[in-house]
Amino acid sequence: MEQVDRRFEQIDKRISELREDMNKRFEQVDKRFEQIDKRFEQINNELNRLVNIMVGIFAGQIALVVAVIGFAWWDRRTIIRKAKEETFEDMEKELKPEKFKKLINVLREKAKTDKELEALLRKYGLL
Repeated sequence: MEQVDRRFEQIDKRISELREDMNKRFEQVDKRFEQIDKRFEQINNELNRLVNIMVGIFAGQIALVVAVIGFAWWDRRTIIRKAKEETFEDMEKELKPEKFKKLINVLREKAKTDKELEALLRKYGLL
């Protein structure tokens, strides 16, 4: 009977050792999972930082495009306004009141024989 008791004690001892060994291994596995979780968090933080940088670059490019379009619009408007002013100044220099009166008189003479021209001059109050 003593032998059987010894045998059971040895088996119990082995089971205890196996249980302790398994617990140690589970602890090691848990530590590895914690390390992997930390690494995932680091990678996630790095990706978030890169995404923020890319968004900043994209926003900067959009701002540049808007600025260029705004400048082009402003420049176009300014040039057109200046061209109109210069054109009117040139017309005033070229069409002095005497010449303008002569031009109207010529058109009135032509309107006596041209009915379409007469209708146009009447429409705009020049006859």
